[in-house]
Amino acid sequence: MGTESDRSRGMAALAAALYDVGGAAGSGSGWARRHTAALAFASCSHKRRDYLVATSKKGWLVVIVAGQITVAPEARERYLAGCVSIVAKARAADGCLDFSITPDLIEAGRINIYERWASQAAVEAFRGGGPSDEQSETMLTASVAEYDVAGTRVLADKR
Repeated sequence: MGTESDRSRGMAALAAALYDVGGAAGSGSGWARRHTAALAFASCSHKRRDYLVATSKKGWLVVIVAGQITVAPEARERYLAGCVSIVAKARAADGCLDFSITPDLIEAGRINIYERWASQAAVEAFRGGGPSDEQSETMLTASVAEYDVAGTRVLADKR
């Protein structure tokens, strides 16, 4: 991980690269886009920063995929074990900022889905055909949606 000085230089470079995205600082969406990009840039790994700078020059938009699926409680551990390679592939994919498939702490058959991507193109490049036939057959219900996010407020940043 880089030093605080490296992080500051990186954020300054990103802000400079994004200056022309939408107008002068403080003027509506241009300022919001630069602010969102700087926050996401500061919290991501070094390997993704070059991708984010290139994507941000085209206009900043983060895509969140979130929801839940249910499986029979006795099938949940097997289902999650089958997802390990998917999570690893996603996290290594260009544009993936976060990806998790996790068991719910309260409902025995519920599995929570959370993904954060740098762009819709990154989601589509990774997604392919969606869940395998075996996974689809195991699912009892599914409620997962994509959300286009244009702004961010940091609630915690402890590193």
